[in-house]
Amino acid sequence: MILLPILISAIAFLGDSNVWLGGDDCSRPDSWSHWFAAASDADVVRSFARSGATITNVATTPADTLCYTELLNDSNTLYHQAIRLNGAVERGEFPSPDLIILYGGSNDAWFSDRRPGLLSGAGEDRDISATTLPGEATTLRSSLGLLTSVLRKGNPRSEIVVVGPPYMTRTSRETIKAVADVMQEFAEEEGLQIIRLDTDSLINPDVEKRSFTLTRDGAHTTPDGARLIGEYVIAHLQRLHGDAR
Repeated sequence: MILLPILISAIAFLGDSNVWLGGDDCSRPDSWSHWFAAASDADVVRSFARSGATITNVATTPADTLCYTELLNDSNTLYHQAIRLNGAVERGEFPSPDLIILYGGSNDAWFSDRRPGLLSGAGEDRDISATTLPGEATTLRSSLGLLTSVLRKGNPRSEIVVVGPPYMTRTSRETIKAVADVMQEFAEEEGLQIIRLDTDSLINPDVEKRSFTLTRDGAHTTPDGARLIGEYVIAHLQRLHGDAR
């Protein structure tokens, strides 16, 4: 059981394919969300993740959530997942979660050419609020700002934990680290817990290039890889809460 100084009865996951692999109910072991949820005492767990999702929006990212896709495109960002979560809570389909796990960054790094504002400066952080349109928040920082504003508006009592991307064979360590650095800087400024997965003790791209061990293809986890990440997130979250006491 995850021992935290908060009662966790509901957990919501937002993320990309490495959360989506677990299914909406987090029942499949290919995702670390499955192992995290299994170790908790939560009554309800739901993933709003989608394969291909990025944190970063682009100028043409729509505000509606009608489009369903499992591929990288302008209509597939964590912003849309946050809107779906808020809608499910408002309609009474899902309780306002005690814990929201905001996981991402892998596709932002992998497809950085499709997210041209990714690592731009903080200039777009001005006046970001829950009413900002996603097409007006096109850096990683401002997209995170919009995402958390939307989540806080719909779920003011939820704890939000940011989880950065692990290494992969599809892009360099340097690019993953650059994305994770922005995520950490943002989280610390906003007073959010941040857990970084960019360590060779989890997914080592050099090992995966020789023989897929913890991933199926250098990017997507096997059950063994997912369990390793899930246990790592649990341990770090417990330690973060312990340090905060």
